[in-house]
Amino acid sequence: MARKDASPEEKKRDRDRMRQWNRRRVERLLADPNTLLCACGCGEKVTSAFRGAKYAKGHWTLGQEFQSTEKAKVSPTICDLAWAAGFLEGEGSFASSTGSGGYPVIRIQAGQTDEPWPIHHLQKLFGGSVFRRAPYKGGRPHSRWYVHQARARGVMMSLYFLLSPRRQNQIKQALSVWTRKRG
Repeated sequence: MARKDASPEEKKRDRDRMRQWNRRRVERLLADPNTLLCACGCGEKVTSAFRGAKYAKGHWTLGQEFQSTEKAKVSPTICDLAWAAGFLEGEGSFASSTGSGGYPVIRIQAGQTDEPWPIHHLQKLFGGSVFRRAPYKGGRPHSRWYVHQARARGVMMSLYFLLSPRRQNQIKQALSVWTRKRG
């Protein structure tokens, strides 16, 4: 590790050495899947036949999201958080479920018929995905906002104290999946 008073060249050289060491270490671990430990830090060995596997079964989704997930466009203000808490109190749900392959999934979703503005505003504040459904058998158009995994945990923890005890219990149950896996 470079000293604080080291020259920029020394710091660069030390960073390059550390990157090389990490690259060699990762290559050694990937060469023998029996020695690869779960990247979430739980200490379990990765037993997947997939060469690039980094997580033990059921652990990869706890801290990651899909790359295609829309990111938040603005930082929410206190008023935005209060609005979102009120909207999700009436129209949203906080849940955890088991995805394909037995992976736990933490999720927040909210739906709205006709006017999609609130759904798009949630996406602007917190990111996530918005799906617009066409009317079914004479019904009205429907928009739904979803946010999963790490982003959902962040939203849950940000809004927790602004929600009713009923919604707080839903959040506790959803987050219990994460805390059980984290140890």
